[in-house]
Amino acid sequence: MNYQEQLKSKEWQNKRLQILERDKFKCTNCNFERPKNIGLLSTFGIKTIEEFKELGYQISKDYYKKETNIFLIFNTKNSPRMEVVYVFVNYNNEADFNKLKFAKQWINKEDSSPNNYKLICFVEGFDYTYFSDLNVHHCRYILNKMAWEYEDNYLITLCVNCHQKEHIENEIFIYRANGEALNKLSICNKCNGSGFIPKFHYYENGICFECQGEGVGLVGL
Repeated sequence: MNYQEQLKSKEWQNKRLQILERDKFKCTNCNFERPKNIGLLSTFGIKTIEEFKELGYQISKDYYKKETNIFLIFNTKNSPRMEVVYVFVNYNNEADFNKLKFAKQWINKEDSSPNNYKLICFVEGFDYTYFSDLNVHHCRYILNKMAWEYEDNYLITLCVNCHQKEHIENEIFIYRANGEALNKLSICNKCNGSGFIPKFHYYENGICFECQGEGVGLVGL
């Protein structure tokens, strides 16, 4: 099993979740919290207001604020009333309905039923890094050790920006089991060490498939 395959395994996913839970779903460097807008459905994509209306949705001009969110009311042929969270870029601005965009988000990614999603919307110019999931960073790599076999102290939670900064500013080495350093890993040339590609934010939250979110080249792991 090569390293890319290890990072797709259930064993690594379980280990990754343990680390995220340990770190309270926050970046250990800057305290950025895990975004709520993850798990978008690639089949739906990101719809403009006009594309959304073409699907049969009619948005009411009635909405109400609750803390930092706005809840929009809209009608469809199949549902007389639903609510959508509207995410502000600037909380002091009123909603500009012409600049809203829409996406579908899985409620439970393990459930593939048609109704297992909710609609979210956001404004034009929204920072897509807020759709990227947190990364679990390996502080070092050890030869012949599976990704999930590392001790917890070698794994930390980082946001996309801090993950990229970590790989740019600090050298990451592969070690033998006895602690001997072998060679330095190169930064992934596809995502530049962030593990995230913004233009693909709508699919698997933009994870870089070249490095599977690791931020380094996987050759030699």
